[in-house]
Amino acid sequence: MYTLISLKQRRCPSIWEASWRSILSLPIGALILIIAAVIFGAPWELEHSRKTAYWGQLISAIVALPAGIVLGGSWSEWLRLLAFTRPRGVLEYSICIPAHGAVIGAWFGAWPMPLDWERPWQEWPVCVTYGMAGGFFAGEILSAILVLVNSHEKSD
Repeated sequence: MYTLISLKQRRCPSIWEASWRSILSLPIGALILIIAAVIFGAPWELEHSRKTAYWGQLISAIVALPAGIVLGGSWSEWLRLLAFTRPRGVLEYSICIPAHGAVIGAWFGAWPMPLDWERPWQEWPVCVTYGMAGGFFAGEILSAILVLVNSHEKSD
């Protein structure tokens, strides 16, 4: 979907370049997000390292992959969109807001984990994954609302 919209807006020159961007953004994004998760307290012991790596790939597919396809390697565009939250247009709203929602949802999902590790629903990364999914879907809904509001304001 992101590739087709970006092709219509002339943001990505070809489907091959978009494919190359996606191949690069998924593992690089996963590595960065795994390191960030470990810094924030995700377990990296031998028994949890595989779960942390899988979770890193999942959040990378939600956060880094769409941005990588559309933005490519432009560091200033990544900063503008994801760090400073200044989306321009429908495509960037549909990338920025769900990505922020996924990260914030994962953060909120981590809150019940220290309460009791013996419960299966509180094991790593179950809570964080549910929070991430909920935040992503809330971000999708919010981005759709913002796109409708912005398109309504421009038409007036």
